[in-house]
Amino acid sequence: MKRILVLGGTSFIGRHFTQALLSSREYRITLFNRGQTNPGLFTDVHYIQGDRSKPQDLKQLSTKKWDYVVDFSTYFPEQLKLTLDNIHIQNTGLYIFISTCSVYQADSPNLILRNEEAALKSTQNVDLHKDVTETYGERKVACERILRKSGLPALIFRPALVYGSYDPTDRLYYWLYHIKQGGLLMIPDQGQRFFSVTYVHDLVATLMHSLEKKPGQNLYNVVSTPMLNIRKIIDAVSPILNRHSMILNAPPAFLHMEGVKQWTDMPLWIDGDHCTFNANRWQQDFKITPTNFEKGLLETLGYYTEIGWPVPKSGMSPKRRENLLNKLRQSML
Repeated sequence: MKRILVLGGTSFIGRHFTQALLSSREYRITLFNRGQTNPGLFTDVHYIQGDRSKPQDLKQLSTKKWDYVVDFSTYFPEQLKLTLDNIHIQNTGLYIFISTCSVYQADSPNLILRNEEAALKSTQNVDLHKDVTETYGERKVACERILRKSGLPALIFRPALVYGSYDPTDRLYYWLYHIKQGGLLMIPDQGQRFFSVTYVHDLVATLMHSLEKKPGQNLYNVVSTPMLNIRKIIDAVSPILNRHSMILNAPPAFLHMEGVKQWTDMPLWIDGDHCTFNANRWQQDFKITPTNFEKGLLETLGYYTEIGWPVPKSGMSPKRRENLLNKLRQSML
C-alpha cells in the first residue's frame, strides 16, 4: 500500500481528494493540517496536527517516507521552503503542488487562451509575506519557482476558478444565490467578460490519475470550461431554478467610480477577458474529457439545495449592493 501525505485535505478540493483516496482503498493516508477546518472529518486516516508556518511542527514529517506528497495548503513561499526542509528528496517519490492560473500576467490581449508557456507575473517589488488577494498569483509563482529548484520530482497543476460542492469562497455561489432570490439583478458590463473555470471533480480525477501513471510533462493548466461569463451562468441557472430576474447593467466606468473591486466586491468580474486559459496539454496527456458546465452546475446546485442556500460570504454587503442599485437607477433617469 502506497503512502501519501496530504497537506490540507479537509477543505474543498482537498476534501474531495481525500474522499477519492479513501474510495480507492489503495493508499495509506496521512493528513497534515492545523485541525481547524472540519476537524475529525475523516476517521479512517492518520492525522498529524501542525502549522505550515512553524518549523517545530513540520519536524514531525522529517523522519517519514512518502510515495506521494499532495500540497493543497501552501500560499506563501516561506511555507514551502520550510516544508521542503523537512521532506527530503530521498524520502519522497513525487511532490504534487496545486498552483493556480492566477500565476499568469493579466495584461495580455483579450480572448487569448493562454497555455503553460505564457508569461508569468513578476515577483519583483512584491511583498510575498502579506496575506492579500492582490498578491495571490505572485506568491504562487514564487512557490512554483522554489519547488522547481528543489530537486524533488514534482508535478504542478494550475486550475482556473474551481467550483463545486464545499467551495468556501462563494464566488460562483454569489451569482447562483442572487439568481435564486429573483428580483433585480445587477450585472457588470452586460455579464459578457470571459473567464475560465475548473470543476472540482475534474481536478480530483487528474490528481488520482497522476498517482497511477506519470504524465508526459510536469506542468499543466487544468480547465474544464475555458470561456464562461456571468451572462452564460444566468442563462443556464434561471430555467433550472425557475427564476427569471430583471437585469440592470452596471458599466465598468460606474463600478470603478464607485470603488467596486474586481473579483472580490463583484465576484467573477474582471474588466477585460484576461482570465481565459488553454488546457490542451492536460486533455491530451490525461485523456480526461472535461465535465460539461451544465452537468457540473446541476450537481453544484444540488449541494446548495442540501445546505439550505445560506447567504454568500463573498461579494459586497446587501446594504452596499442596494445603494449601488439605487445610484445606478438614478443615473439612468
